[in-house]
Amino acid sequence: FGAGAGRVLFQNLGTRVDNAIQYWSPSFSGFQVRALVAPGEGTTARQQGVLLGYAAGPIKAGVSYEEYAEPPTGGSAYNKVLTVGGSYNFGVATLGLGYQNTKDFGTNLAESGVIGDVNAYNVGVLVPFGNFEFRAQYTHSKVDLDAGGSNKNDKYSASLRYALSKRTTVYTAYLHRESDNDGTVNLNGSDQFLVGLGHNF
Repeated sequence: FGAGAGRVLFQNLGTRVDNAIQYWSPSFSGFQVRALVAPGEGTTARQQGVLLGYAAGPIKAGVSYEEYAEPPTGGSAYNKVLTVGGSYNFGVATLGLGYQNTKDFGTNLAESGVIGDVNAYNVGVLVPFGNFEFRAQYTHSKVDLDAGGSNKNDKYSASLRYALSKRTTVYTAYLHRESDNDGTVNLNGSDQFLVGLGHNF
C-alpha cells in the first residue's frame, strides 16, 4: 500500500525489476550467492545488487547490497542500501532480526532534499499453532534530515493467519506507526487494520 510510505523504515526496492538479468549460484554447504543487473536501457536508472545467503537447518541469514546507478539524467549512483538479516527456528517459534542502512537518496525519489541517511532495525517473531500462525514485529528507524537534525520512526505490527486449506488463508493484521515529525514527506504516523483472504493458484 504505497512503497514510499514505508521507505524510511525498511526499504524494499521492489520484488519485481523489469528487464533484469539474475545469477543464482549453486548452494555450497548452505551458502549461496545471487546477483542482479537491470540495465535500464537509458530510460530508467540501472539497478544492481548482490546477496550472500546462508540456509541450513534452523538458521537462515543473508547480507545484501543494492543501488541505483547511472541515472538517465547523469550523475552518480544513489539509493545505496545495505541490509543484514537472519532468523532462527526454535521449533515453537522463529525469531528474526534485521538491520539496514540507506545512503544517498536520489532525485528520482520523493524524499530528495528532505532525507539523508537512514538506519533501521527490525525484530520479529512467528509462532505457529495448529492451523493458526501468529506474527509480530517491531521496526525502528533514525532518519538524518538534510535540513539538520534527525527523525525517529517506530512501527509495531501483529497479524493472525488461519489456513482454511493448503492453498487458502484468511488473515487479520494491525499496524501502528509513529514519528517525531508528522507531516514531513513520508514521515507521518498512521494506523492500519487489515482483513483479507489469500488463495494460491
